[in-house]
Amino acid sequence: MPNFGILKRVATLTDQEKCLITVAHAFGHQAFVFTVAGVDFEQRTVQGKTLHKDQVIRQQFDFPQVIQNRLTMDDKDKDSYIRLAQQIPFTTHRIGSKPEVFAILRQIDCVRHNLIALLSIDSYAHLIDYLQQHQQIILKPIASFQGRGIMTLFLDGQSVQINHQNQTQTIALSQLEAIYQKIIQHKDYTMSPYVVGRTRYGQSTVWRIHVVRGQHAEWQLIKYFPYVNLDASQTITNGMQGALISTREALFLEQHFPAVQPVIHAELQRIARELPPRFQTFYPYPLDALGIDVAVTEQGKVYIYELNSGAGVGFMNFPVAMAQVRYMEYLAAQAKPPYAFNFLART
Repeated sequence: MPNFGILKRVATLTDQEKCLITVAHAFGHQAFVFTVAGVDFEQRTVQGKTLHKDQVIRQQFDFPQVIQNRLTMDDKDKDSYIRLAQQIPFTTHRIGSKPEVFAILRQIDCVRHNLIALLSIDSYAHLIDYLQQHQQIILKPIASFQGRGIMTLFLDGQSVQINHQNQTQTIALSQLEAIYQKIIQHKDYTMSPYVVGRTRYGQSTVWRIHVVRGQHAEWQLIKYFPYVNLDASQTITNGMQGALISTREALFLEQHFPAVQPVIHAELQRIARELPPRFQTFYPYPLDALGIDVAVTEQGKVYIYELNSGAGVGFMNFPVAMAQVRYMEYLAAQAKPPYAFNFLART
């Protein structure tokens, strides 16, 4: 029977991995968590951890037919990762930086009208001109993770309100250059007009569209749902910064967007259906999951913030695991060497 490996830096089993292992067992497969330290290339065996009657056990396994990786690794393990990827198909590949992804999205006609302008910050003069043009802008580090490092700037005459790291301050416009030199100048930041999705009650939201490949490698929508920010003083809506999740998206739309609920539902469904297969055409390796973050305005407009290839699963553990196991079945049967991969962090 096929066996599936979950490659991590540390061989611990989270609820997400326990769910995937349980689903794999239900389909008659073996699944286990392992690190490169447990790999024996000569014997083609792996020391890993799995579940037996709800207990975590250590066990030796044959080389897996498919490896699901977690995208993070120690530099010392790089050669082993590459060696594994040359012999075994991997899932979960990187899709590039925010500007690189945005450049691809601009070439996809079905979502071009959903895009918010995204520019790299070339200089302080460039930043000031953009701020004066749009009045409200958002700055994001290219390597931003879970909202970290994001900054919003609101211009009001000769004053600027800055929201950064859950802190808000108002400074004179003339003082902005010092902050630019301290935080932005030596890092890769992008800037966009500040577009915020709000309900009719003024709550700011960010919607996640979570799509994965499942049986026969076909894309499927797992769920779309909103992160809801109940703190009106916060300009960034992110689950890691306290925003709440509503899992009853249909009811949420009915209550908070009653006039445009059918329009929003149809547009989110359309993006989930049309974007992934067209986005895939720009990559030589198979993508298997995308988290698409969007703004939904009170008027029913939908704007794409960003795409993530390693989006969190959280409360969707079971349906995601079901799809992942069926997709790994497909890879085990259909994938042929040489295997293309892109899981290495950019140096």
